[in-house]
Amino acid sequence: MVCGVKGYSGKIYLAGITNIILFIFTPMIASTIEELAQTTNIGIIHTLGSGLSAGLGFVILILSAALVLTPALIAWRERLPSSVRIIGLNLGSVILPILWIPALILVSLAVTKKQTANIVHLIRQQRGNTEPASDSVQKGVTE
Repeated sequence: MVCGVKGYSGKIYLAGITNIILFIFTPMIASTIEELAQTTNIGIIHTLGSGLSAGLGFVILILSAALVLTPALIAWRERLPSSVRIIGLNLGSVILPILWIPALILVSLAVTKKQTANIVHLIRQQRGNTEPASDSVQKGVTE
């Protein structure tokens, strides 16, 4: 993520850390409420525990889907030229999880290239396009 997905890495870290915390603490919370329900024989507490466990499970499911589909979402949002390839790799990562890493690398390289191209275009506009694009073009013209 350090490769160039600026603006997204903080969101990815936050979702990942939140997902890990919820994944670890949801069974603890559910078991604590279940023990409380068994010792007090109050059915409402048991229902509350089941509902809380299901709700936290749903939040974990949504965060996991967001993390898995992060490269595809970035490619779609940034309208990258290689978005079809990135989305295909990302959807393949649902079946084969190791494909998530190349998808994330491709999207970070594409975002970096897009940002760099915008900066180079801005610099060329400011200079008034007085410099030639490359030396090979200049040599071809003079020979």
